[in-house]
Amino acid sequence: MSEQGPGQPSPTPPPDGADGGGIDQLRSKSFSFALAIVELCSVLESCGEFVVSRQLLDSGTGIGAAVEESAAGGDRGEALVALRAALKSARKTLFWLRLLHRSSLVAGLDVMNHIRQADEITRMLTATIQGLTPSK
Repeated sequence: MSEQGPGQPSPTPPPDGADGGGIDQLRSKSFSFALAIVELCSVLESCGEFVVSRQLLDSGTGIGAAVEESAAGGDRGEALVALRAALKSARKTLFWLRLLHRSSLVAGLDVMNHIRQADEITRMLTATIQGLTPSK
């Protein structure tokens, strides 16, 4: 299903020199992950956990926002800056998810699937950044 409405421009092409399939896959996975994080944070807040929830919401949705920014049609350098910001957010997200997993903040909460997804996105971002970084 397309999120594009009538009269809206088509999605932005991937950054110059990037593997279009890789960027498109990153965009899709990071958006789906952001939705899952929003839902998880809603559960956390309904259980009275606000501090970690806010940190997780910020970092978990920041991944997708930065990936979208990387695909905004700028040059390779701008794309790399945005992808590195996404990677930084992914690492922060992994931290907060691991903290939730190991702590007893919310009894019975299983975040292992979120951890696996964040780890996969982190690996994808690392590979994409390496592919876009010029060799010295």
